[in-house]
Amino acid sequence: MLFFSPDPSANLSLIPHLESSALTLLSCIYFPDPSYAPTILPPTTEAKQDFWTSWIFQESARRTVLFAFYLIQLHRLVQGERNLVCDGSLGLVHSWYLSAYLWEAQDAGEFGEAWMEKDHFVVGQLNFGRVLTEARAGDVDVFGRMLLGAIL
Repeated sequence: MLFFSPDPSANLSLIPHLESSALTLLSCIYFPDPSYAPTILPPTTEAKQDFWTSWIFQESARRTVLFAFYLIQLHRLVQGERNLVCDGSLGLVHSWYLSAYLWEAQDAGEFGEAWMEKDHFVVGQLNFGRVLTEARAGDVDVFGRMLLGAIL
């Protein structure tokens, strides 16, 4: 909430904390390999539930870090900071899932069906090639559409 405060001093004090938190969260995240898409789910119902819960946490964390880096750079740009160092990727060198079916699953069963039966695109290193050539509109969730719009 402080990020959108009209008080510039509130924003200045927030950025180091946001950056520190994002870096800490970054160290806890698993990033899937875009060249390998596992299709096997754990065998038991309980293990499937745990897998789904873990996937939700990991994907939420990946997206949170990505968006935090974006906000940090946006804030620095708006504040007119000089000598900004940015590789232009804003954390997009990491990977994340671009799948409406996985993200919108309401329970472990629905998630399992989507995991086994639908293509779930893993995007890494800013490589949207497979998404652009193979994905249909319904395959990509809202966050993925925002990223595609920003990149293109």
